[in-house]
Amino acid sequence: MNNLEVKIKKRETRKMRKNFISKSTQLFVLISIIMAFTAMPLIANAGTKKVDLQVWTAYEGTLKLSVKEGQKIKKGQLLFYVEAIDPNMYPEHFAQLEHEVYFARLKYDRYKKLVKVHSVSEELYQDAWEKYVAAVDELKMTKANFKRAHYYAQYDGTVKNILYPNNSGIGDGNPVLTIVKS
Repeated sequence: MNNLEVKIKKRETRKMRKNFISKSTQLFVLISIIMAFTAMPLIANAGTKKVDLQVWTAYEGTLKLSVKEGQKIKKGQLLFYVEAIDPNMYPEHFAQLEHEVYFARLKYDRYKKLVKVHSVSEELYQDAWEKYVAAVDELKMTKANFKRAHYYAQYDGTVKNILYPNNSGIGDGNPVLTIVKS
């Protein structure tokens, strides 16, 4: 292969990597939307005057209840959260990810200047950009997952049934409690 063929191959490889990152980001967004809908309350008895709502989990971990059976709740009140098995879902991990984003951005900015004066290859510049984008995506995903592990009341009402005791292990996709909407 001559020099031109090598450059074309490298360019094609970069395009394929970019497309892969783009496709994986799209897949992440789709999965996030699906998971968000599984975490939303599902209506059980829509025909009655008082509606029973079941709240389901979207994560596996330890259940931490913030309400008791029979308790009146207000819209926006924390009902429970799932303390995830994955330690990367905790706020302490956010700082590490934010540092990674910061340093990836510094490296990208530096390479951006150097590539203009031909002091660094286009390939290194592209790699720095991809690492920066990946770090930003990971931080966003981790924060979104953390938020989705906390379940808030969508309506005013009363807690009717709590199906699992506090501090119990729970799998994803399980109903946790029922709310009677007032």
